[in-house]
Amino acid sequence: MIEGIYIYTEIQNGKPAEYTSELVSYAESLKLKVPIRVFGLQGNTVFYEAEAAKTIAAYLQKESPGIVLIPAVGTAKAIFARTAVLLDVGMTADCTELYVENGIFRRKKPAFGNEAMVVTEETKQPAFVTVVVGKSRGNTEYPLEQIQILAADVSKSSEEVLDIFEPDTEEIMDAEVILSIGRGISGKDGYDTAVSFAKKIGAAVGGTRPLVDQGMIPFEHQIGQTGCIVHPKCCIFAGVSGAIQHTEGVRDADVTIAVNKDSGAAIFSFADYGVVADGVVFMKKMMEKMQG
Repeated sequence: MIEGIYIYTEIQNGKPAEYTSELVSYAESLKLKVPIRVFGLQGNTVFYEAEAAKTIAAYLQKESPGIVLIPAVGTAKAIFARTAVLLDVGMTADCTELYVENGIFRRKKPAFGNEAMVVTEETKQPAFVTVVVGKSRGNTEYPLEQIQILAADVSKSSEEVLDIFEPDTEEIMDAEVILSIGRGISGKDGYDTAVSFAKKIGAAVGGTRPLVDQGMIPFEHQIGQTGCIVHPKCCIFAGVSGAIQHTEGVRDADVTIAVNKDSGAAIFSFADYGVVADGVVFMKKMMEKMQG
């Protein structure tokens, strides 16, 4: 029996993250007549993952919730992966749909290279679930006073924070125009061309997971179910194949334009307009036209 739903949020500059109310909406949609509570970590505790995990594990062990909803963002997933080990429970990552069927809590997530959606359920409690956030932008800010703030003792930590670099995620999250690049834009010349083209048209540069794995773009600029959910007026896809995991991240863009040399690429079924051309060549030609 599920005793409660607990929601983790990041506290950013003294405020709960924008996605907090979205996670609360997910919890409420399950219609389980159980308490829903939101908790987070105080200060820079998030930079000490081991101590943060220990603090959260102790808190959840005491509270005994049935479900823990976690935002599918980098820091939170890293902390809760450790927490799951400490509590000896599983964690279902990057879920896009939550529901209750015949009294059993279930969730859907993409699998097999995004070719299928699978349904999962846990045999242990609490059920850790990371949820893709950012689909319901503009939710009412969740009140800080309703959040249980935890503090971890980092004085004995073996981890040392040498410096803190603030990610420029807001640049892409708030951008009206985005250039999203995929595997078709490879190498230094391809990346430099994309950056130059983006500057010319006033766009932010984002991309697919393979480019993050290659180190071409930072994780904070990965677009899709396991990255950022963005809401631009216009998104240009260059060299993007069109995997659902990526396109779900820009589902509500006003206008989408695809450039790919493969006329059979899936991205053409998604985009409003398409150009069959090499992405790098296309961008160079466009910049030449703009200079002329």
